[in-house]
Amino acid sequence: IVTVSGDTPRDLARGHEKHGLGATMLSDRELEVTDLFGLRNQGVHSGPPASMGAKALPVPTSLLIDAQGKVLWMDQSETYQRRSDPEHVLGAWQIYQHTGDIEFLRKCYQGHFAKLFWKGLSGFAMNEFEVAETLEKMATLTGNEADVEHWQSAVRRDPEHIRLMFDQRWQANGVANYFAAPNNGMIMTNGFWAMRSPHFPKEYAKPMEPVFSPSITTSPEFIPIRYSMRSSSKSPFKK
Repeated sequence: IVTVSGDTPRDLARGHEKHGLGATMLSDRELEVTDLFGLRNQGVHSGPPASMGAKALPVPTSLLIDAQGKVLWMDQSETYQRRSDPEHVLGAWQIYQHTGDIEFLRKCYQGHFAKLFWKGLSGFAMNEFEVAETLEKMATLTGNEADVEHWQSAVRRDPEHIRLMFDQRWQANGVANYFAAPNNGMIMTNGFWAMRSPHFPKEYAKPMEPVFSPSITTSPEFIPIRYSMRSSSKSPFKK
């Protein structure tokens, strides 16, 4: 697994070490590789950097490429704001919960998820814990019990470690009452996306809401995100 992003080599090295990632992480600061595949985001964040500090970004995309360099499969988000995989794991599980279609689940797991994430499971907005647990459930239900042990070890999920991962990101970079704030001071939606996680501490959610929810509609720099706050029945904002 190889990742390509616009992050600096220094930032990538820090993240690689901090999270114990197994993938090879490459820096594409000028989006040269990104442009070769036509994956630069259009419109906002298409570059050059704007006065507000926005930078050019690629659209989150997963590619499966064979030894000859041929693209066999591609999964792409609509915009830079939303990551695709492994969100699809949770989406497929929700479909199964509503339909009970075990054959659909088997095709998703055996034909896609098990192959794509076997060597490494990345996360988006702290969903890696829930995704690993869901893959474990899928393996059991689809007759792939031999895979269960692999998913159990793919992501460390003991309560102490999960809590530590959230604690380390609370009020990061000196931004009070916010989760996973970046070091450039540009508050985006990731902190609110993380609230969908059943592990998100409620004591963090409560102070975020009165401080940042007004910005959703009043600040031009703050992308509207009310849908993300309400997207999960497990959200700490749910009454």
